[in-house]
Amino acid sequence: MKSLQRIAWLLFLCSLVLAFAACRKDEEPSPTPTLEEITPEPTEVISVPTPETTEIVPEPEVDDEPTINIDWPPQVVYSSPAPGEEVLLDGAITIRFDQPMDETSVEEALSITTWEGGDTVDGDLSWPRLDTVIFTPEDRLERMQQYKVELSDSARGRNGKPLREPVFLNLQTVGFLEVSQIIPSAGTTDVQTDAAITVVFNRPVVPLVASSQQADLIQPLDIEPETLGNGEWVSTSIYRFVPDEPLAGGTRYHITIESGLEDVTGGALDRDVSWNFTTEGPEVVKTIPVDQEGDVDPSRPMTITFNMPMNRPSTESAITLNPDAAVT
Repeated sequence: MKSLQRIAWLLFLCSLVLAFAACRKDEEPSPTPTLEEITPEPTEVISVPTPETTEIVPEPEVDDEPTINIDWPPQVVYSSPAPGEEVLLDGAITIRFDQPMDETSVEEALSITTWEGGDTVDGDLSWPRLDTVIFTPEDRLERMQQYKVELSDSARGRNGKPLREPVFLNLQTVGFLEVSQIIPSAGTTDVQTDAAITVVFNRPVVPLVASSQQADLIQPLDIEPETLGNGEWVSTSIYRFVPDEPLAGGTRYHITIESGLEDVTGGALDRDVSWNFTTEGPEVVKTIPVDQEGDVDPSRPMTITFNMPMNRPSTESAITLNPDAAVT
């Protein structure tokens, strides 16, 4: 009985071994192909044709006329020259609105006339902007003349609405050059000999320049007796003359500014401007020894000090010693 069981177990084990071997054989990997066995597939080459010319894409057109989305009546917001400001003789008049304007209606509504007589001033109109008109006179304006600038309410904006209200401007052109102040003033006496001469004009005579360019500017003073010195424009309308040497004492000086001197706007001095002043005379301010001094050393020098430089020969000849003694 036991031998039969052993045989049965042996048969079972043999069948397991055969089944395992069969499974191992099925799992063996396929052989890896060599490089010679790999045949590459052909790659398709796509050729891109080169265009003979580059196609130009046109830029979008820009409309110079902006869309007007303003629904209120136009009004003037700026004018030049400003009220109270003088107009140059060849200067332009500028008017600016708060919106683009209809050019034709503005030009027909604008008039410029003289205050007295109402003579029309001819000129050219230009529009640097849709909201700005500039009037340039055809001929030079008259000096010290008042002008009226009128813009009626028939002027319209590009939205079709008329001007909110008429515009009236009163302008005056530049006047003549004048002397406003002189130092020393006319008729002054006892002017110190180290004084400078200053003239103040009512408007700019020279442009604003650096100190190194002063030599190129006009020197307006004629001084008698002739006096050497350095003139300088301390501002565009103030001239100051400093003598190289102190002025002569007790001397009457005559100063002249000739007519024809022009300011920066072309305004001229219409007449000569002249005035005089007199410098202080020489005086003795100190003596050594002092007056009535006693017990003076006979060998001690005597000193006389004046208030200004003196003419040596005339001064020495005017000094006497009593009783008479030899002096140097």
